Amino acid sequence: MKPAKKAYRVNTRNLYSGHESIAMGYLNSFYADNEKEARKAALRELSDHGIENDSNDEPLTYISVKVYRCPDTDQFLIDGRLRTRWQIEEDKKRVDRDNEFKQMLANNPGAYAYIKKGGYYYKPNHCGYTEFQVYAGVYTLEEAVRTCCGMSLSDYMRPILINVEEHNASVNKQIEELKTRLIILNQEA
Repeated sequence: MKPAKKAYRVNTRNLYSGHESIAMGYLNSFYADNEKEARKAALRELSDHGIENDSNDEPLTYISVKVYRCPDTDQFLIDGRLRTRWQIEEDKKRVDRDNEFKQMLANNPGAYAYIKKGGYYYKPNHCGYTEFQVYAGVYTLEEAVRTCCGMSLSDYMRPILINVEEHNASVNKQIEELKTRLIILNQEA
């Protein structure tokens, strides 16, 4: 696959490494059609970060600035959008994950689910989070899948199928425990 935009980076070896932008890694990849255009872009990038001289305190020029190719951050035109290799791979993983959720729905019609994001469950009506399953909201599996599909992989969001008997037993146990804390006022007539 041929990239729509080729990525380059500034070679910082001949630059003063104590400069904050270099030391902190603030110099990003940039895009150009060829090395000549990349050198021009590199001079602009360095100037934007206040870097005008090399490590010998000589002014940076088109000749002295060095760049190198970064094929890992090249951009490709996919479905009308520019995407890096990493983004293309993430898109594929997200589609695969979403297909697993849809298959879960197909295999469990009429089922219920919790929605889990990271280590926490959605509370009822998508209002907040809880780490305890007993306080988690109960959603139809269809709604849970619809909520989770398309979300970022970094959210680690997923529907969790509910075993109805275990769920009801857990809720009933919670209700019985709550009843022990009721305060009953003595009312004399």
